[in-house]
Amino acid sequence: MKKIRVGVVFGGQSSEHGISLASGSNVAANLNQEKYEIFRILINLDGSWKLTNKEWLGVDSQKTYEPLFNSNAFKNALGIIKKVNVIFLALHGRGGEDGSLQGFLEVNRVPYTGSGILASALSINKLVTKKLLNWGEIKTPKFIALRKEEAVKELFLPAIVKPNDQGSTIGISLVERKKDLAAALKKAFRFSDTVLIEEYIKGLEVTCGVIGRSWAPVVLPLVEIVPKVSLFFDYRAKYSFGGSDEICPARLSKGLTKKIQNIAKEVFQILGCEGMARVDMIITKEEVFTLELNTIPGLTPISLLPKELEVANISFEKFLDQQINIAFERYNRSFKKEKH
Repeated sequence: MKKIRVGVVFGGQSSEHGISLASGSNVAANLNQEKYEIFRILINLDGSWKLTNKEWLGVDSQKTYEPLFNSNAFKNALGIIKKVNVIFLALHGRGGEDGSLQGFLEVNRVPYTGSGILASALSINKLVTKKLLNWGEIKTPKFIALRKEEAVKELFLPAIVKPNDQGSTIGISLVERKKDLAAALKKAFRFSDTVLIEEYIKGLEVTCGVIGRSWAPVVLPLVEIVPKVSLFFDYRAKYSFGGSDEICPARLSKGLTKKIQNIAKEVFQILGCEGMARVDMIITKEEVFTLELNTIPGLTPISLLPKELEVANISFEKFLDQQINIAFERYNRSFKKEKH
């Protein structure tokens, strides 16, 4: 049987470059080599593409990644993607999770995993996500959005200050005193032109993975997150050794668990997602507040979605197969009837 040529794309031009290196390496290592011919495709920080055999097994939580700009960055991208039958996207953040690369692949008629252009663009924009959640009557912490040229007219403390379109809690701060706000805004504006000042809700942090087709998503067991090195699940708590306890399944009642899973499924469908996503939430008493949705959650060996898959008795290999199958299904829905 002829093998399917799978291009695993990782790295990218975002501050989440290092996490993506580990996600892509883990995906490539777990694809079934009897079914697939695997191409590891690295997008460097300057945007250049190359095939590589190198693997990154972990995330360096102390290292920062600054995107570079190169006018010739994409000159070899088209030649590389034409070598494969399908792209497995293991990119995080801007340029990989925001719909831009999805658009490039669709224009060039290349099947790819994960959500499509619109869902990707909506989900990475926290302000738009929150507005859609409010429209869908899904609870989310109150917030204000701020551009660089605007002054803060309303402030509630304590508050979370974060960039509007970054993941992995990059550029995020917990502000408890008004005098600390300026520094938090300066930090967040390094990563985005729009910043959210969000009500800080002290409660139990949980996350719920959702996988499968857009019309029939499957929810995974919840992960309960107990940060140990910070007050909330920030970058250090996520990627430092021993930075948090991640308990799966979460120590919650069956009723509350079901309620949270139903909300995660609804958020997935409101945003039009497909393939995979992870919905992050805060629980206080019996109230569930949705924070955001990640369309390409971390896929490193220590990431949350793989933990949920394991508890659900879904092998990582089977999950990867599912994602590739969904990519081909969407491609066939979109382009199969075209005349050539």
